[in-house]
Amino acid sequence: MQRSFCFDATYNDELVGVLALLPTHPETLEIVNIAVISEQRNRGIGQQLLSFAEKYAHHYNYKCLEID
Repeated sequence: MQRSFCFDATYNDELVGVLALLPTHPETLEIVNIAVISEQRNRGIGQQLLSFAEKYAHHYNYKCLEID
């Protein structure tokens, strides 16, 4: 995880989710971890994390975003 970019999702100053992105090739970014705490699931937080990952990849010129 040292080479990963890690992000927190918070709601009312509480941690509700995490996202870890790992550059695997010059133009590829992999989602290596995405999680939402069970009490906050089915509220769109995971979708927001995926959307953030897409925007992050685009902003930093990654051509491929993958989940393995």
